[in-house]
Amino acid sequence: MTIAERFNRSDISYQIGGRALLFASGFDGEVDAIDLVFPAAARNELSKLLHELTGIPAVFGADEPPFTPAWRCVHHWGTETLDCIGGLAVEVGNSTVRLPYRPGRTWHLDGVEMPLAPAEQWMFVYRMLDPRSAARLLDVVDEEGHEALSHDLGLVDGATD
Repeated sequence: MTIAERFNRSDISYQIGGRALLFASGFDGEVDAIDLVFPAAARNELSKLLHELTGIPAVFGADEPPFTPAWRCVHHWGTETLDCIGGLAVEVGNSTVRLPYRPGRTWHLDGVEMPLAPAEQWMFVYRMLDPRSAARLLDVVDEEGHEALSHDLGLVDGATD
């Protein structure tokens, strides 16, 4: 059973983000870890599931600015590295911007449906962490995505252009 199939069978809401989101959006490149985004409240359920799947207790920690999610857990499942991120957030200036957990689009790979994190949210995160990856997502994010990001950030229309 694949990672996606196992998460799809659980009651834990998740999304694929980061480099795996770029790959799912049609960009070439190495995916050295599978970034999985969770609601911040999913930490305990995720901890139980990861321990059940791998027999290894999950270890959670914090991150360094500018990437400041509520929690983060890097866990290994077989040959895969899972970078589990709870409560997507980045620091901008002296403020922490917490992005709401909301649906993105879905991706099908080898007959398995996987939820993707909203590309516009990762475009915003990558503007702080990896401008080259942010530029790649510009072609993926449509006008509706820009409007959703503006709403997520509490900005006036067009402020993310």
